[in-house]
Amino acid sequence: MSVGWVAGTVRARSLLSRRIGDAGARALAAEPTLEAATRRLAATTYRRFLPGDATLEQAQRAVGDTVLWNLRVLAGWVPNPGLAMLRVLVAEFEVCNLVDHLRALSGEPAPEPYRLGALTDTWNRAAATRSPAELRQVLAASPWGDPGADTPAALVTGLRLSAAGRLAELHQVTQRWGAAAAALLIARQRFLVGRAPDAASAARARSLLGERALGATDWRGYTAALPRRTAGWVLAGIDGPRQLWLAEAGWWTQVTQDAEAMVHTARFNAELVLGCAALLLSDAHAVRAALERAARGGGISGGADVLP
Repeated sequence: MSVGWVAGTVRARSLLSRRIGDAGARALAAEPTLEAATRRLAATTYRRFLPGDATLEQAQRAVGDTVLWNLRVLAGWVPNPGLAMLRVLVAEFEVCNLVDHLRALSGEPAPEPYRLGALTDTWNRAAATRSPAELRQVLAASPWGDPGADTPAALVTGLRLSAAGRLAELHQVTQRWGAAAAALLIARQRFLVGRAPDAASAARARSLLGERALGATDWRGYTAALPRRTAGWVLAGIDGPRQLWLAEAGWWTQVTQDAEAMVHTARFNAELVLGCAALLLSDAHAVRAALERAARGGGISGGADVLP
């Protein structure tokens, strides 16, 4: 085992202390107002980027900025293969930047982009594009791959399916994270939005979900056709597309359980770093969900829906 991996895993374990955990997320969710919740948040490690009198969007953004900062710190301690792994794990932040860039290109207001530093794949080049067609060209020459068209819908779907595919290829444990993420995306588009995947999206999803699932025309047919071990598990017991939010919560629960197992069993290697990074992301997800609950009135003593 290299010195780089030893240093990286030690640093990864130390970063776990920056989580607030299930109890902290539940306490945030139980606050009766967003103001009360942000005061509580200001006493945690998520205070770094939290502005005073934060709106819900600003508070959630501060949580994302903080976990991204922590993972950028971790990226400075791991060898190059670890850096590549972390880029895959934080792909959602680059997707957010790219989606906001598309909004800006159409004349809509967009927030400041996430600062990805060494964790970026193509954002620095993508940010300089001046049209969806240019953006597609940049993506096609990057690890994201060609989304197949330059419409906003095709670009966003292509990015998210690419992220799912790269996650599935990262590690034997993350194979089911990525496949299930693709299953959720296709289910949302097909059965909530009512839009069948285009040829490019179908090609990206086929290896993860299978031909039968992509060809299904109803909910039961879709869920029955999914490969159960890698993708179908996330929709097991979900009665229809209106319950997709439950499936998404279940996805985070599974990620958290898998990551905890990796952290408890791995020793000074990529698997331990992967588990620690996933736990940091899971904690941030729970905190953002808890802030949203507090903004809606909070006042709960539990509630698994705010947890990963």
